[in-house]
Amino acid sequence: MDWRDGTAAGGENVETDRYLTLFLDEASDLIQAFGDALLRYERGEERDGQLAELFRIAHSLKGMSATMGFHALADATHRMEDILGALRGQAVPASPEVIDLLFRSADVLEQTLAHVRATGREPDALPGDWLALLTQTSQRLAGAEGSACAVPSDKRDGAREVADDVPMCPDEAQGVVAAAQEAGMTVGWVKVTIDPACQLKGARAVLVHRAVSGVAEVLHCVPAAERMENGDYDDTLWFLVAAGEDDAAERLVTAASSVAEVSHAEFRAWANRQRESSSPGDTPSSSPTSDGVVASTAGTSAQAVRDQWLRVSVDKVDALMQWCGELVIQRNRLATLLADTDDEDVRSVLDRVGHIAQALQETVNSLRMVRAEVLFRRFPRMVRDLSRQLQKPLELEWYGVETELDRTVIDDVFEALVHLIRNAADHGIEPLDQRRARGKPEAGRITLRAYSTGQHVRIEVQDDGGGIDVEAVRRRAVERGWLDPVAAARMSPEETYELLFQPGFSTAQVVSDVSGRGVGLDAVRERVMALGGRVDVQSEPGRGTLFRIHLPSNRTVLSVLLVHIRSQVYALPLTSVEEAVLAGVEDLQTVHGRHVYRFKDALVPIVDMGLWLYDAPSCQAYPWRLVICRVGDRQVALAVDRVLGQQEVANHPNAGYLAGIDWLAGLTTLGDGSVAFIVDPEACLQHARVPSGVRGGENG
Repeated sequence: MDWRDGTAAGGENVETDRYLTLFLDEASDLIQAFGDALLRYERGEERDGQLAELFRIAHSLKGMSATMGFHALADATHRMEDILGALRGQAVPASPEVIDLLFRSADVLEQTLAHVRATGREPDALPGDWLALLTQTSQRLAGAEGSACAVPSDKRDGAREVADDVPMCPDEAQGVVAAAQEAGMTVGWVKVTIDPACQLKGARAVLVHRAVSGVAEVLHCVPAAERMENGDYDDTLWFLVAAGEDDAAERLVTAASSVAEVSHAEFRAWANRQRESSSPGDTPSSSPTSDGVVASTAGTSAQAVRDQWLRVSVDKVDALMQWCGELVIQRNRLATLLADTDDEDVRSVLDRVGHIAQALQETVNSLRMVRAEVLFRRFPRMVRDLSRQLQKPLELEWYGVETELDRTVIDDVFEALVHLIRNAADHGIEPLDQRRARGKPEAGRITLRAYSTGQHVRIEVQDDGGGIDVEAVRRRAVERGWLDPVAAARMSPEETYELLFQPGFSTAQVVSDVSGRGVGLDAVRERVMALGGRVDVQSEPGRGTLFRIHLPSNRTVLSVLLVHIRSQVYALPLTSVEEAVLAGVEDLQTVHGRHVYRFKDALVPIVDMGLWLYDAPSCQAYPWRLVICRVGDRQVALAVDRVLGQQEVANHPNAGYLAGIDWLAGLTTLGDGSVAFIVDPEACLQHARVPSGVRGGENG
């Protein structure tokens, strides 16, 4: 393909459909990383290193945008790059105004990407005041020195001595070179080194070739054009060029350096020299057959990389998950039917089928899952802005970033968490003078926490503020005519918290865009319930408030521990099970009139499942059979009649009248055709009703 005819390079002529999805995903990640690095810079964490990271990100965004033909984006990120380059040469940190401008830039870029994702093209125009402010700021910071991206002077010397790594010119190009020199043209090699970390290497090579071709005539390139287009090169591109202008060397280097991710570019004057041999990869083979094989192989490899991405509807993934569940059921049934066989071959095949079924369900589950970190990383910037808006020092902490969430619920969960965090910042965290009077740290702490209980994913938003004023909530309900004073006075704290989720309920005296504990909580519950989950609240006066979101894990196949309680089989998700133990009388203690089990220096409350479910205690003759389960940072010991063993089972979520049973997380069919109930360990922990002073899993 001849790039010089413009059919495969430059702006809208690039085959953007092939790369658009990759560009959008990569650019979104870079903008998120830009915000993270800017937050660290603002906090004073390794400012030089953060500036270098910010510059690299802006540089990458500029090049990716130019590669895709999004010139407005490329121009804007180039202006951001100028500001960051100027800051790197200053001894003092950036002013708050400059930091705010860079944060606004990240917002504008994110909005622009959303427009590209929706329409496939850039907006007609980016905000003019923002662009003007970028230019003014870069000029003010850099002064007369110009852009921080200017080409170093040592790379503009067109008379540099030819280095040993210059590729050898093939015989068929020698005549063209001689003719160009006789015509008085400047002939030489342009060397361009692409950043190894860049994306879209093939598209970048096309863009570099286009930039160089716009200034001079490209006589030869190494590696061959087809290999460049396929991204099959080791970061270094060579172009043998001929140009007629006196400043050809400088113009060539400037043109090449204008392309993002070019970490090095220089011009080397032509020298007619021959080598006995060339380094592997420096010179394409003169054999058409050999060169064709290399190009074909490279093209196949690059095409394989491009073709590994598929867009599959969620419905198809759901159907595949259901079939995985059915496969597990039939595998368990087959294992039951063949339980008495002595045929080693049959047992070997059965085990192999079990391993395949497990690997298949894990792969299918992974198609829909992302780490909670993807969700949590969106909030530091928001908390920073809330801190400035409310004039309260705020800190954000998070835990459990490795917890996996269904990617289809991320956006809805994000919106719910936005409401909860805004309420925590505005209404939950006390004003600075109140925190000082209570002896608290000046900076209010908001904590995000995610963890899995096997059947459910829990996401918590906790603040260390003043807690919910129960009396204020009751008074507000009476004022609005929802309750009479007598009924309000009889309400428990838990019942009072439910009022917060009524549409339009707020205890705020002054309404603002973030004010009031009740603003948006009805929307939170509505969104969570639409996902099949629920929200509950815990609060302690003077200590803070905890909102906990319960979401179904959407796992079709579970690893469980099967136990017997009376005549029924129950399943405990293995992700919550820590250990099954036999407890003697010497292992037990009594706290506040209830038995607890000492487990690894922690006092764990005991729930007698037989007594709870059947009024027939499982805790009778010693030793008691206990299953230690962990839910978040708490533990509970479930007393059962018998432990049967582990098994992979298919999960069928609750439906109909069973959906109202809080401890029942789902149902499954066992190999003998019987039904087992899947227990939610968190509901068991709540049933334990640990007295004040005894917290499950904490040191006693």
